[in-house]
Amino acid sequence: SFDDSAWATGFAPHGYGIFDAITVVDYGIDPLNKPITNWFRTDFDALDVASLTGLVLRLRYDDAAVAYLNGVEIERVNLPGGLVTAQTVATSPVIGSQTFAFSDFLVDTAQLLEGTNTLAIEIHQDSSASYDLAFDVELSAFDGPTAVTRGPYLQQTSDTGIVIRWRTAGPSASRVWYG
Repeated sequence: SFDDSAWATGFAPHGYGIFDAITVVDYGIDPLNKPITNWFRTDFDALDVASLTGLVLRLRYDDAAVAYLNGVEIERVNLPGGLVTAQTVATSPVIGSQTFAFSDFLVDTAQLLEGTNTLAIEIHQDSSASYDLAFDVELSAFDGPTAVTRGPYLQQTSDTGIVIRWRTAGPSASRVWYG
């Protein structure tokens, strides 16, 4: 029931200090005293909710985020546990190419309503002097298992790490098991 009609609107990605921001977020006049938290909301319609088995939240954030579906927290990343306020800072900065990466989270459909739903995201900075903010989001639904269409395959090997990639026919709750 929150009235966001006075909020600015725009297309994603949102942010400042990043080259690909379509909507630049205003942080005021003092670049060393920016707001710690920015809020984003959108409404969407969902149909045949009972047939869905899961949701995938794809989230790009700099430096931390809390996602809410219909007022209930569904994901928290890079923030401490407990109460989150407008002054809660990220536990660590997101830097370099991480600013452009999406993270995928599997979300239970329990909070999804038949009809109109509200997805709200808080983006938190690691300090009020942070030089950049990045935000983009996608919420996808799926109604059953999906097939792997490519991979898995290995990339970017080093002495301390490796990237494992695969592609599925649709959104999925993928896991990597190794040992």
